[in-house]
Amino acid sequence: MKQLANRILILLAAVLFVALPASSNAQPSPDVNAIGSSGLFLELGEAAFTLSLPPGAAVACAWSTSTSSLVVATDTSSGTNTDTGNAWVVWFAPTGSTCSSNVVPVAVYGYLQTDSVVGDRCLFNGTASKCSISYTSAVGTAGANLIEPTEFALPAMVASALNGAPNVAGTDIRPEDAEFATARALTTCGTPIPATYGSVTTTQYEGLGYTAGDNIESETNPGTGFHALDFTLPATFFTQPVGADPVVVFVHSTDASGTGFNNTSITNLNRSTLALYLDGSIGETRDALTPGATGTSEPTTVFIREPLSGTYNTMEYNIPNSLELQTSQDVGEEQPSSQKNCSGSAVGSNPMNIENTNFTSFRKRAIGTGQEVSAVFGNNDSLGYAFWGVTNFKAATSTDKYLTVDGVDPLLTSYTTLNGTIPTTATQLANVKFPHIVDGTYPIWSLLRLVYVNSSLSTATLNLAEGAASFTTPMHPDFVPYYVASAGTTVNLKVERSHFIPPAGTIMPATPINGECASNPTALTTEAGGDVGGVVIPCAVDADYKTTTGSTYIDHRN
Repeated sequence: MKQLANRILILLAAVLFVALPASSNAQPSPDVNAIGSSGLFLELGEAAFTLSLPPGAAVACAWSTSTSSLVVATDTSSGTNTDTGNAWVVWFAPTGSTCSSNVVPVAVYGYLQTDSVVGDRCLFNGTASKCSISYTSAVGTAGANLIEPTEFALPAMVASALNGAPNVAGTDIRPEDAEFATARALTTCGTPIPATYGSVTTTQYEGLGYTAGDNIESETNPGTGFHALDFTLPATFFTQPVGADPVVVFVHSTDASGTGFNNTSITNLNRSTLALYLDGSIGETRDALTPGATGTSEPTTVFIREPLSGTYNTMEYNIPNSLELQTSQDVGEEQPSSQKNCSGSAVGSNPMNIENTNFTSFRKRAIGTGQEVSAVFGNNDSLGYAFWGVTNFKAATSTDKYLTVDGVDPLLTSYTTLNGTIPTTATQLANVKFPHIVDGTYPIWSLLRLVYVNSSLSTATLNLAEGAASFTTPMHPDFVPYYVASAGTTVNLKVERSHFIPPAGTIMPATPINGECASNPTALTTEAGGDVGGVVIPCAVDADYKTTTGSTYIDHRN
């Protein structure tokens, strides 16, 4: 009888153990643990917060931080190197708990903001246990309300779910382009990297002279930067498109009217003039005047992003380092030798701070969108560029204005609607409809994407992409959504860029494939190759071209 009673007690204990809710000792795992571009940071956080409650969840909760030291990505592929940035976390607390409860969450989403190449690199190195993210230092810290107006302190169990290798990267450029950006950065300074696109061969791409583990440093914010580290593309990965975003060129001037960039005749830069500002060949505000106009000229400061940035690469290969112009923001074939950022075979100025003594003008390095925008807004007669985002430009004042490129407006139907005023109010933002991204005439834009290796993430990333589209509204127009909001996988974007095989990198696809016009071009079988700086082609035109030739319109670069 005693043995029977003991058995009954054991069985009851087992049943009770199974029936108990998850305890603080259970090991949670994240649904999405992302790292990468700032261009996707805000909308993805909002999209995650508004996902349908998963079974067993009571409430959605959010936390965020602008204290970069709290969330750290560590790469051990070449020594130990860390990268940090803003971050957000969204979790779904289980039934019977609150956002403040330290219990195993039903679902967890997180995003560490770095830049595109760092995101791709950490994702791919993470599959070999060589890159991981830690949220440990963030446990118990208050939310910064970057995502939601009411946020909560980060519970330890939620942080624990995100401690480990990322499973998603946010990027402004294709992974193949990201790998080439790294390969170029790590090539001996000034060494040509041969490239072939169809029948065109060029040696215009030159190495930047960094060595593995070097920190590409900020001049504007000393002590910050991102590391140049190699990575290898896996044989299989997937990309989920989110939306198309223009890079906006903008200037700042507190001069008297008619002086410096504060001149009503400064409204546009053609691509060659913009390239010459970016490569340091010119450095006077008069060079931006409409031909024939007059004004008092001042020396300029041009702020250049880091070469691991998707923003940098989108600008680099559409404007200065195009097949047409063949110069560079750092080291280019047609760039004046005095402006090349080389010291022998190594990088010359790190952080970049290069003077053109003919004009007393400077080019200086900024790391990340926030630094770039703040640097331009804070320095007289300065010029810079950034992916458009309402939050990115919210601090703009009457002393700041954006410019057209080749006479094409990146945001509005007509430049004269706002005459260069950077839209910040509801009335102004209602005019931002990106018509010249939609029609393919604005030259500097890229497709924002989510990248992942595990195919099981296809639903989660698609849900985030579709959710992000619903937050790009007339009141908050951040990019052209890839999908029509609330219409499943109905494609909204009707133009794409020609894809190609970048000139350096490992395990590149054998043949490029244009795939951006497909309903959901996630796999390498439907999209492959780089596309940063690829010529723009309407989807309908590409389809007809394929009917004639059997191939999409590949291997064509600006």
